[in-house]
Amino acid sequence: MFVTYMSILCLALSPAIAAPLDQSSSLAQQSPASWRNDGSLVGGGAKSFAVLVSDPANAKVTNNQAVTITDSGTAGSDNHLTNCGPASAYPRYGTGGVWMNYPDMFNKNKQSMRNNGATDEEIGRIYNSINTIAAASLVDRRVILAVIMQESHGNPRVGSTTSHDGVGNPGLMQSHQGVTCFGQAAPCPQSIIDQMVRDGTQGTSSGDGLVQGINIFGNVYEALRYYNSGNVDKSNLCLGGATASYVADVASRLTGWVN
Repeated sequence: MFVTYMSILCLALSPAIAAPLDQSSSLAQQSPASWRNDGSLVGGGAKSFAVLVSDPANAKVTNNQAVTITDSGTAGSDNHLTNCGPASAYPRYGTGGVWMNYPDMFNKNKQSMRNNGATDEEIGRIYNSINTIAAASLVDRRVILAVIMQESHGNPRVGSTTSHDGVGNPGLMQSHQGVTCFGQAAPCPQSIIDQMVRDGTQGTSSGDGLVQGINIFGNVYEALRYYNSGNVDKSNLCLGGATASYVADVASRLTGWVN
C-alpha cells in the first residue's frame, strides 16, 4: 500500500557520476511485457500504484530537487548506459552535472518524434507543453522530455499500456489513467498535449506523477523507478518490477542518447 507523498520526509541525496556496472546487478530482471490498446507490445513498465493526487494542476516539487528553468548543460553524447545500483550509480545532475543542455536535447529528439508519428505542429506543441508544465511543477524540462521519449517517443497518438492489475497508462507519458489522443486525427490539440504532459508530470486524480516521486524520494533517479513500477529498491534501481533498464534508459536520454 502506498501513502501520500505529503506524509513522507523528503530525502536529499546528491547523485554522482555514473559508476561501472556491477555485472551481478544485470538488467535481466524484468516483469512481463504489457500491451498497448493498439495491439503493440511494450517491454514492461505500466504503472499500477494508486496514490490519489487531490490537485494535480498545482502539484510541484517542494524539496531541493526543484529547479530554476535553465538552458544550461553539456553537449551530450550518444551512449546508452547499462548501469544498475543506487542513485549514485547514475550520471550527476545539478551543479557540475553532465545532463545535456535542453535546447540541443529537444532538437536532437525531433527526428525520432517524426519517425514515430508526430507532426511538426505537434512537436512544437510538445515543446510548448514542456515549458508550461516545467514552470508549474518545478520538474526539470529535460526530465519531462526524457520520460516522453522513453514512454511514447513523442507520438501524441500512442496507444495505452495496461498494468498487470488492469490500470490503463495512456498518452505521451503513459500516465496513470490520464488523457490521450489515441485514435484522433492529427494534429492533437494543444490542450490535450498540455494535459498529457501534466498527467505524467504532476499526476492525475487516480495516481502519482513525477512530482510526487521526486518529493517522496528526494532524487530524480529513484523517482524514475517509482514512476515506472511503483516499487523502489534503493540499493538497485534495476529492481522493482516493470522495465529493469528504465532508469538507465532515461539517464541515457538525459545525457544525449536517442533511439
